[in-house]
Amino acid sequence: YAITNFSLPSLHNIRITQIFGLTSIGLLYLSLIIVPLISLFPKIKYRDIIQDSQKPLVLSTFYFSLLHTLISFFVLLGGFEGLGFLSNNYLIAISISFTALLLLLIAAFATFESTKKLYSHLRWEVFFHLLYVVGILGLIHALLLGTHFKDLFAYIPQMVFLCLSSLLILEGLRLDKILDTKYGLATRFNYASLIMGGLVLAGSLYYFLPAATNGSVSFGIHSQHIQLAKEAQ
Repeated sequence: YAITNFSLPSLHNIRITQIFGLTSIGLLYLSLIIVPLISLFPKIKYRDIIQDSQKPLVLSTFYFSLLHTLISFFVLLGGFEGLGFLSNNYLIAISISFTALLLLLIAAFATFESTKKLYSHLRWEVFFHLLYVVGILGLIHALLLGTHFKDLFAYIPQMVFLCLSSLLILEGLRLDKILDTKYGLATRFNYASLIMGGLVLAGSLYYFLPAATNGSVSFGIHSQHIQLAKEAQ
C-alpha cells in the first residue's frame, strides 16, 4: 500500500516508517494487556494460547520498532550527520526513543529459550516489566514526533487513548487484586483502581476541555518539523 500509493521515494519511506511505528505500538499494547486479562479472568478461553503468545509479541514489537528506527534515522534523517541539523527538542525525543529501543532489546533478548542460562537467576516477569517503561517512553516519543499525533483529536490518537485507558483500568484492578490477596489493603478501598481511574479521567478532561484555541491540541514539535521539511525541500 505504501509503495503503490506514493510516487516519491521520500514519501514511500515516510509512510513505511509510520506503518512500522504504529504496528509496534499495537503489538506492545497486546503484549501488556495479556497480563491483566489472565489475572482478572483466569478461566478465559484459550488462556494457555494467549499466555504463550506474550513472548512472540514482545519479539515482534522489537522487530517493527527496529525497522522504524533504522529507516527514520539512516534514511529520513541521513544518519549521524543529520543530528547536527536538529534542535534540542528533537535530540531529546530521539534520545528517549533510543532508550526505549535498548530496553525493548533486553526484553526481546530474554524471550529466546537459548538465552535462559544467561539470566537463570531472574524470572521472565522481571524483563517483562521493562515493557511498561518502554510504553511510557514510546508514548512520549509519539507525542513529540509522531505525525499522526500532531492533532490529538484525530482518529489514531483517540484509538491509542482508548487502548491506554482500558489498559490502565485493567492494571488497576489487577494491582488491587494483588494488594488484597497479599496484604488485604483493597478489601475496603481500591487504591490502584482509584489512581488509574484518576489518570484516565485527567486524560479525558484534557480531550474534552482542550487548552488550544485553534480546535486542535498537540504535545509535539511539529511546527519545527514542518519548517525543517520546507527548508530541506
